[in-house]
Amino acid sequence: MESINSSKNQLLSDTGLQAKSDLNNKIIARGKEIFKAIKEDKPSLFNKGAWMGKIMEWSMQNENFKVQMFRFVDVFPSLTTNKLLTSHIQEYFGEEKDMPPILSWGAKTAGILGSLGGAALNKLISVNIHEMARQFIIGENAGDAIINIEKLRNTGYGCVIDVLGEATLSEEEADAYVITYLKLLEGLKKRQNSWKPLGNGEASTLDWSVAPKINIAVKPTALHCLVNPQDFEGPVEAILQRVRQIFTKVIELGGFLCIDMESYRVKDVTIEVFKRLKLENPNYPYLGIGLQSYLKDTDTDLDNLLTWAQSHNLQISIRLVKGAYWDYENVRAKQNGWEIPVWTIKAETDAAFERHTRKIFENHSICNFACGSHNIRSIASV
Repeated sequence: MESINSSKNQLLSDTGLQAKSDLNNKIIARGKEIFKAIKEDKPSLFNKGAWMGKIMEWSMQNENFKVQMFRFVDVFPSLTTNKLLTSHIQEYFGEEKDMPPILSWGAKTAGILGSLGGAALNKLISVNIHEMARQFIIGENAGDAIINIEKLRNTGYGCVIDVLGEATLSEEEADAYVITYLKLLEGLKKRQNSWKPLGNGEASTLDWSVAPKINIAVKPTALHCLVNPQDFEGPVEAILQRVRQIFTKVIELGGFLCIDMESYRVKDVTIEVFKRLKLENPNYPYLGIGLQSYLKDTDTDLDNLLTWAQSHNLQISIRLVKGAYWDYENVRAKQNGWEIPVWTIKAETDAAFERHTRKIFENHSICNFACGSHNIRSIASV
């Protein structure tokens, strides 16, 4: 009897390994198809003939330059005088032996050109940084955003809109953040009826017959200035008070709202805000939450969310991403002597993404899935 059971277990094990191997071969084949399809389709951001393309190309080749470049872009808006600009170029790039000509020239001449040359350099870099920003920021106000959203839709692309800002420092800032969303949504309300559904959704008002035309994402820390996990109930209620205003407007438009996941520090607060908002609107289908596969907790958090949705007979949506705070989480944990909350090897995060994807698909009856990844392997796996 023991021999028969051993043979059966071995057979099951071999079958499982073969299934994994077959799946992996399919993923690789699909990935190659995607690579082939995009080979000649390079985004304008990486056009080597443009300033932005040169900067991005250098950034991909030189890790130290990339760090300095993004530090410089981050501080650039505060460089209000030519003297500040030239001193920062010298500080950030003065020691670089290998950099794009524009910054090499700027670093060498920053101290020689004087105020006139500094003004010319300021204008040149300002124009190019604003051009770079336009690759990522759809508009500086609601009017600009709507114009660019319509341009995207005319080329077959939908989008999720996120008003920039997080970790507000005052209640006034948080109120202003809400007002910005409400103004944007009101502008979108007036336009969306003229938009044709994307994909094969002609028989529906939805894009691809499944997705609302208007999708927005909100960062919880932008809705309250004192998000402190030690005072769990306070931040949850304060964030809910403001996100309700936004969600009411989203529902009026028939849109989709995603509660973004931010740093590990506010993870549990974010999940609780999502749960309470969903319980307040159990029959509205277009509410989701972002989960980050690089967090070690996400295996448990995902299981708990699915169990919670099942127990309350709710349909939920999850936008699965890898996570964008990896450096911050590592540094903060090491400074405080805490256990690092993220996977420290990229392959572990990639594996977790595929694991979480499978779990969500296995629970498709209660959970809709949105794949958020730039990684070809991850997309092919999905």
